[in-house]
Amino acid sequence: RNSTMTKISNIALVAFLAGATRTSAECADGVVSTFTGDCSHANFVANLVGGCTEAELFPDGDGATRVEEICEVDGPLQFVEIQGTYQKDRRYFAGGSSLVDGGDFDLDAARIRRFEANLGSSTIIAWPNYAARTGYNEQEGLATAEMPNGYPANMNLYAGCELNTAMCCFTDEGIDDDCDGFAASGDDTTDVCHHELELSRESNFIEEGWSVFPGSETATHCVGFTWTDGDDELIGNMMYDISLRNTAQKGYKKGIPGA
Repeated sequence: RNSTMTKISNIALVAFLAGATRTSAECADGVVSTFTGDCSHANFVANLVGGCTEAELFPDGDGATRVEEICEVDGPLQFVEIQGTYQKDRRYFAGGSSLVDGGDFDLDAARIRRFEANLGSSTIIAWPNYAARTGYNEQEGLATAEMPNGYPANMNLYAGCELNTAMCCFTDEGIDDDCDGFAASGDDTTDVCHHELELSRESNFIEEGWSVFPGSETATHCVGFTWTDGDDELIGNMMYDISLRNTAQKGYKKGIPGA
C-alpha cells in the first residue's frame, strides 16, 4: 500500500498483532517507525527509531509476516487499541476502571496521552466494537447472525441508537489530580435532574428504578454529538474526543451515579 507518510506505532503492534512485544524504553508505546513510500517490512526495519530493534519487537522472528499483515490493513484504528483491552474500555464507559479510580492518574493516563501525541489527530478511529461481545450481543437480541456486532450495550448502533446521538457526562473535574476543573474550561454548564436506572442495567446491574438529583449536589459536564445516516465515518473519532481525550487531557472522570 503506497502512502506519502506511514507511521507504525507500538500501540498498533501490541494491540493488533498479538505476537509483538516491547522490552526497552526505545520500543515503548508511541511511533516506532516512520517512513515514506511503500508500507513494507523493509521500510519498517530501515526506519525504526534509534535503539529499537526488530528482534525486540518480534522475538519469535516473524517480523516480516507481522509487518506485512499490518500494512495490508486498510481500515480505521480499532477503539480498543487506544487503551489496549476490552475490559479497560468496558469499565471506563461504565464509570470506573483504573483510569478513573486508580491511585496514579498520570501513570494510568500515559498510554492515552502517547496515543494522542502520536496518532490522536491523524487517525480514523472506529466506533467501539469488541469481539468479546459478539456472541453475547446475538444471544441478547442486540445483533443477528447475519449482522453480527460487538458494540457495548449502551452504545449499540444496531439496536439502540435511533437518534444517532452520543453523550458523555463527567462528575469528577480532576481537581484532585491537579487539573484545572470544569469552571476553568467553561464546562460547568450541565444540571442533571433525573435518571431511569433500567436504561443502564448492564452498567449498574439494576433491573428497575430511578434516581433524582435535586439542587446542585456536584458540578457536571456533559458533552456529545449527533450525526446523520450514512455520515458516520468519523463517529469513532468523535467518541474518542468526548471521552478518553477529555479524561487524559483535562482530567474529567466518573459519570452520573447509576448511568
